[in-house]
Amino acid sequence: MTLLLTGVTGATLSWMAWQALRAQERMQAQTRFDRSVGEAERALTEAMADYEQLLWSGVALFSASSTVTRDEWRAFARGMHLDTRFPGLKGFGFAQVLTPVERAAHEAAIRASGQPGYAIRPAGERDVLTTIVYLEPDIGNNLDAIGYDMYSETVRRAAMDRAADTGRAALSGAVTLVQDRAAPQPGALMFVPVYRTSRGLHTVEAYRAALRGFVYAPFRISDLAHAALDDRAVDMVLELFDGVATDESALLYERRRAVLTNLGTYTPSFVETRPIEVGMRRWTLRFTTLPAFDVAAPASKANLAAAAGLGLTVLLCSTLAAVFGLRSRAENLAYRMSVAHRESEARMRSVIEASAEGILICDATPASRVLGANPAIGNMLGIEASLLQGMPLTQLFSSHGDVTLKRQLSDIRHGDRRLLRCNVSAEHAHGGVRKIELAITATEEESEGPRLIIMATDLTELLDAQRAASESDLLNQAILEHAPFCVIATDTAGVIQSINPAGERLLGYTRHELVGVATPELLHLDTEMHQRSAQLTAEKGVPVRGFEVFVLPVREGGVDEREWTYVRKDGVHVPVNLAVNALRDAHGDIHGYICFAYDITERRRTEAYVRRLAHHDTLTGLPNRLLLSERFERSVERSKHTGLRTALIMLDLDHFKDINDTLGHHAGDSVLRVVAERLLATVRVTDTAARLGGDEFVVLLEDVDNAEVAGEISRKIVQALSAPMEVADLSLTVTPSIGIALSPDHGLELEDVLQRADTAMYRTKQSGRNGFTLYEPGHA
Repeated sequence: MTLLLTGVTGATLSWMAWQALRAQERMQAQTRFDRSVGEAERALTEAMADYEQLLWSGVALFSASSTVTRDEWRAFARGMHLDTRFPGLKGFGFAQVLTPVERAAHEAAIRASGQPGYAIRPAGERDVLTTIVYLEPDIGNNLDAIGYDMYSETVRRAAMDRAADTGRAALSGAVTLVQDRAAPQPGALMFVPVYRTSRGLHTVEAYRAALRGFVYAPFRISDLAHAALDDRAVDMVLELFDGVATDESALLYERRRAVLTNLGTYTPSFVETRPIEVGMRRWTLRFTTLPAFDVAAPASKANLAAAAGLGLTVLLCSTLAAVFGLRSRAENLAYRMSVAHRESEARMRSVIEASAEGILICDATPASRVLGANPAIGNMLGIEASLLQGMPLTQLFSSHGDVTLKRQLSDIRHGDRRLLRCNVSAEHAHGGVRKIELAITATEEESEGPRLIIMATDLTELLDAQRAASESDLLNQAILEHAPFCVIATDTAGVIQSINPAGERLLGYTRHELVGVATPELLHLDTEMHQRSAQLTAEKGVPVRGFEVFVLPVREGGVDEREWTYVRKDGVHVPVNLAVNALRDAHGDIHGYICFAYDITERRRTEAYVRRLAHHDTLTGLPNRLLLSERFERSVERSKHTGLRTALIMLDLDHFKDINDTLGHHAGDSVLRVVAERLLATVRVTDTAARLGGDEFVVLLEDVDNAEVAGEISRKIVQALSAPMEVADLSLTVTPSIGIALSPDHGLELEDVLQRADTAMYRTKQSGRNGFTLYEPGHA
């Protein structure tokens, strides 16, 4: 009974050890798999986010100007360095929305601009056209896409409709790009809508009515995936599917699938699918491990532990059988013990031979010569194990530091130490140096005398990995130290843990004034914090305050990037672009946050300058037609609630052509500038004086009670402009002819009211000039 209990206990313990080690190894493999999959998934998602940001930059260009020419689009695209910053991108373009009525005029205008062969295709009548007018780089196959109506193809149209109806970026399903029709392969396009105005866009109907076109980018899926994934998850099969289905018809991209097909009966360790959301479209990634993934795992110790445990159990059971056997069967029992001993030795020898750890048996003489070695130590040193017989241990390994290996072996032999652990170096027979840890102990053998048992573990890869990690940490630190933008790291409560030198320079604080004592709230305007708090509180339905306004969107996934205003230590306000991301551990749990910020003062100045150029006349500085139109629409909308009128006073200069012809255009420009100054001095602060072009000016009067008010201001304008002016050392007298029209009396649209004011102005010229006329329906 005792013998049976011992055997069952030993086998059970061996099985439990095997199970525990197998579970640990499986968990480690799962962690490696999850890390590789996460890196690949993140790389693809971040690449698509970069492409989407590029498209929004193109939309911003259209928002800053009423017209964007082909040359301006080309210069903008080149400034974005598409070939280096956005690998996998096949183009960066703009598609204009047209009605069938506009088609002929549009084609004629493009042909006149230098593209004589331009035509919208495919031919045929359609309710809406979205023709590609710009596509950079405008070389090679991209030229084939110019003029293509993407609305004529259903997959592209579905994505464009999603973008137009939501005001968001939209990704199409799989298509064959126009550039790839000669050699079809899966492609996709991302669209971002461009609207004529951003006001009042709250319904699908409003979005569609304001739609101007689309900034878009075509991708070849294989190029995109290669660029984004690079060398990530190389020991796996990677497949990308369109949508949630993973059948062959939805396949967009695959890498190394043929390797798995050729392996026949191989069963992958892990297979996992990951959904990703890109441009309101679902993609699915599937990862399947290959044998290379399994080989990369550390050598399994589970089987070694099980074999050793079973061997010891058998040995112990054999010993007990001998003790409890009958005296009369002693010789037979001794024989069985001998057989069991030999079998145990054979099993132990098998375990030693199969061990992934190096094992050496040496004599206990000062030379410590090798008596036996397993294959693992031979592989470690690049020498056949049998050739190690008789070699001194100190010839195989070199010790480090002041205490030599020879001295340490002496301590073991004399009993001063029972166990020795030391790190040594060994020259590999085929070149290179291996870093090895030795565990040495002494044992007594009655028949053969003392022996040294040595277990050798190759630490080379581990130490190399540690060194690489250390170097990577140093590199990352150097990057942060010398990065030109502000980097701040916090704990989960928001307390600042570190700030780089660029951040100190930007904010005027030293790290000692912030680290461990402050949160990012110190650096922000209270008004912006309250606005963001109110916005998030309304969205989430729960109060969001303090540090939460920065990190709540981040905890829900992704990066939160927006514009804020930093307050320096000296009180100066600095506009910044701030991106906040979460710092996560290997399990995906958040242990802090990192904030990247850069000064956008110059960008704001540039945007303001571009807006001014887009809304003002360069010669006189007066508002141009675009700004006049915006203010007219605003005034008319307000008039619907107040019951007041909006008046347009249109004027040009009598005989102005004579000044240009006799005195030159520089004199004419001087006259126009003086006219602009006198108009500004004459009209009310709430009124708008604009120049339409040439010698045509318009004054917009808001909130007018009646036509008499417009007439009185027109009279003042005639008096002001008729006064002599000094130009080119001459005293000139310039008189205006003025026409007046009112809204809503004479129309609700700017073009209609301008046309009627122009008609009234013509009546003034017929009546002798230098005066004004109010439009009447009978005028022609």
